[in-house]
Amino acid sequence: MKLLIVGARSKTVEAVLRLLRRRRSSWEVLLLSHRWAEPMNIHGYPVHVIPAYDRQPLRNACLSWEPEVILNAAALTDVDACEQERNLAWRVNVGIVEVLAGVCRILGSHLLQLSSDYVFDGNAGPYPETARPSPLNYYGRTKLAAENLCLAAAPSVTILRTTQIYGTPAPWAEDVLRWALARVRRGEHIPAAVDVFTNPIFVDDLARALLCAAEHREEGIFHVAGDMWLSRYEFLRRAFQAAGLDASVLIPLPAEELYRGRAPRPLRSGLCCERARQRWRFVPTPFEEALPLALYRNQAAGSSGEITL
Repeated sequence: MKLLIVGARSKTVEAVLRLLRRRRSSWEVLLLSHRWAEPMNIHGYPVHVIPAYDRQPLRNACLSWEPEVILNAAALTDVDACEQERNLAWRVNVGIVEVLAGVCRILGSHLLQLSSDYVFDGNAGPYPETARPSPLNYYGRTKLAAENLCLAAAPSVTILRTTQIYGTPAPWAEDVLRWALARVRRGEHIPAAVDVFTNPIFVDDLARALLCAAEHREEGIFHVAGDMWLSRYEFLRRAFQAAGLDASVLIPLPAEELYRGRAPRPLRSGLCCERARQRWRFVPTPFEEALPLALYRNQAAGSSGEITL
């Protein structure tokens, strides 16, 4: 079977490819990225470049390869950048989906779309799949628009919503632990929201869920997230404690102060995963087990980017 993946260098895709390699899977994989950069080969799978995911070359690449499943992991996820650069956010988060849904209509392929708990307003999380979306910011609106486009235009689609991802071993990718540890190494203090809640997911668990979705091709919306619902501040406090670091470098702040003048964040977000548990027997790795592995992966890693907690 053929699996085409858009967004080759994301931490999520690295975990999917690592799992495929470990399982010695029979899937044929075509990786697409939007720019030339390292790595050009991930776990033995070469990366092919479609500059800026230009619509016609992207469409042609998909049609010529004729995949059974297309996984879209490409997205502009910087919430503040989406608020400020709305045309770019729409082109990436919705425009790519429009192309892929059109390809799926022609080929009869199954579309696997990665989405976010930011489609909700954060008033009543964790949310089940049946909850009504009501995004607070432009990033959330683009992800909801992409979901609606998938459901309306693709002949067969699985939408997999997830939340804050952590634990990547990929040196080219970024997550909150790597960002925080890098700041500690530089002697900096770290502001973190005490009233923004979610249930972070270990990246390996997300990869397992995505492969289940690709294999089963069950249509509709699924939620996957971790087993521990906690604030951004508490997540880092526990991580620092497990790593033997001084948690006093964390600065607890309310979201109103931390995000003043910036895109609003849903406060009580997160996802309930009952449907994935029933259909795929999805059970996330317990937080107490996933956290030490995530810290081990990140302990020697640097950080080149910025993430807002």
